Amino acid sequence: MEYSIVIRTVGKAGEKYQKLLDSIKKLNVQPAEVLVVLPKGYEKPKERLGDEKFVYSEKGMVQQRIAGGRLAKGEYLLFLDDDVEFEGDFIEQISKPLREGTADVSVPSQFSMLPPKKGVRKIIPMLTLSACPTIFHKDMYVKILSSGGWSYHRYDSKCVGKYLKTESAAGICCFTKKSTFLAINFEDELWLQDVRYPLWEDQVMFYKFCKMGFRVVCVTGVYFLHLDAGATSENRNIEAAYANSRNKYIFWHRFLYETETNILKKIQKIVAFKYSIISSKLIMMISSVKSYNKKEEYKKYNLGLKDGKQKIKSAEYRKLNRI
Repeated sequence: MEYSIVIRTVGKAGEKYQKLLDSIKKLNVQPAEVLVVLPKGYEKPKERLGDEKFVYSEKGMVQQRIAGGRLAKGEYLLFLDDDVEFEGDFIEQISKPLREGTADVSVPSQFSMLPPKKGVRKIIPMLTLSACPTIFHKDMYVKILSSGGWSYHRYDSKCVGKYLKTESAAGICCFTKKSTFLAINFEDELWLQDVRYPLWEDQVMFYKFCKMGFRVVCVTGVYFLHLDAGATSENRNIEAAYANSRNKYIFWHRFLYETETNILKKIQKIVAFKYSIISSKLIMMISSVKSYNKKEEYKKYNLGLKDGKQKIKSAEYRKLNRI
């Protein structure tokens, strides 16, 4: 199997990037090439494999993924962020569904992307239909909800070693054929990058795979660790609130509302989305009473909704290829 590794980075992950490089060195099945995609004007990381190829694109997670996918020479692609690590048999495990012909895209499970098992941080996403433990879809890892949120299956040991269908996943890792990636025409989703933090980028990509008929599975029991090199701050949370509401609005309209042909289901999606937005705003409003930063997040969240609504009415948006 000839495959390329495509890494998107800004070259500042440091020790975490080194752990990724160490993981690549340990792979039993080595790649035909390693492409490191940097934004134009950024310096190459000092940590090196020695035989990697550096390429440049416009800045942005979507732009970098597109550039790497197009320039890679391998029949198969392993997309990675710059802050992950894995074991030597990772390729054998993550590629198995494709080699068996049971999937077109595979991802490792990432419990770190799920809400905690208990507490407020589990309850609030449930109340707002943002992220809910699944009740009916035990054969799936993640399922997209009518609200634009998702349900998840925190599987137990009985599922280890199995493949779970999924409609979304963490965008830090993805294994697929180059032809499959090119088929979804990810260039149409550059609207994600109109904001500082392109939240929903991973959900858009994986759900678009599904909507276009490709089979996406989560390979359970594979060791894969996200080291999370991203910086966090109160200011980032404020900007993220804007990106979250704006991009969620556009995702919901583009992938759920516009693609639904049944009028009753269309109404159900409208009700679910409005409930999710109203409940989210109510919780944020309560949180903002005693916190300046929460108050700013609330303002940004509302601004994001307003701008998302304007975006779907724009001529630029109407020119996008329909799903």
